[in-house]
Amino acid sequence: MPAKYLHTFMMLLICFLTTGACAAQEICNNGKDDDGDGLADLHDPDCQCHFIVTDNLLQNGSFEMYDHCPVTYIYGNDYKIANHWQFGSYMNEAEYYHNFHCSYDSGLVMLRMPPLLPMPDGDGFISIHNAALVNPIPENQMLKTYVGQCLQAPLKEGEQYTLSFYAGRFKSWDNLTGNIFPFNVALFGHADCNAVPFGTTSALGNGCPTNYTGWVFLGETTIESSGAWVQSKINFTVPNDINVIEIGPDCSVLPQIPDLADSTTFLDYHLYYLDDLHLLPTREFPFEYIHLQVNSNCNGNGFPVLESPVLANASYQ
Repeated sequence: MPAKYLHTFMMLLICFLTTGACAAQEICNNGKDDDGDGLADLHDPDCQCHFIVTDNLLQNGSFEMYDHCPVTYIYGNDYKIANHWQFGSYMNEAEYYHNFHCSYDSGLVMLRMPPLLPMPDGDGFISIHNAALVNPIPENQMLKTYVGQCLQAPLKEGEQYTLSFYAGRFKSWDNLTGNIFPFNVALFGHADCNAVPFGTTSALGNGCPTNYTGWVFLGETTIESSGAWVQSKINFTVPNDINVIEIGPDCSVLPQIPDLADSTTFLDYHLYYLDDLHLLPTREFPFEYIHLQVNSNCNGNGFPVLESPVLANASYQ
């Protein structure tokens, strides 16, 4: 076989042996899964339209400013690592990472379960865990982790707000290369900043915030990705004045995780990373909505009609 053909054959062989196929680029308007990641067109993060938000009611929304590098990830030492943020519940620590700038991060996560680079904004990010047990227990005893921030000014009752964020790395901690898990990213609020952290110090887990007096559920969204950072948002209306928010898992219970043959898996952590959080009144967000035409609905013989914003040279799918 001539050398040039042998080289081509070997490259193709390496490609198929290592990835199963040479990765193709997703075409975003043909209704097909071109790159073989199980997601087609606008369901694929490769086709995502990103929006850029500059203003923010949150402080340190990208977790770049930090007091110290993680020491042990024990609550008493590390619960206020990132400036203006704190871990949301007793005994259930979210984890703060700062890429390779902190040695504890490098050994624990950046070499084992690194986020996709580049990061959405800077180097800092937060990890959120949601536990799944072999044997079912009440939701209020589940280990769920949150990050919270006392706001500079309250969110006003009856007003509409939007929280945008990037989330990534939807993996099981024990299954580093296997299943991809969708995540429900949820937002909670309380009138009293002293409500953070919630829960007790003696429990394995404290469940979600609404197990405790005064916490209200504000909204959630489901995120899915094969590893890429995905930008998403939660729109919500404030039921009463809110002075502190927490973001993390919703209040559902994950399916049970079966033991392995050697009985080593009794507890698992479904995990995702958060970065570049922005909170603003919805009317101030830099995007326009496609909405339902007035008096248009699914009743009777008619069909719902959508009206899109008027944008020059726009195309719609």
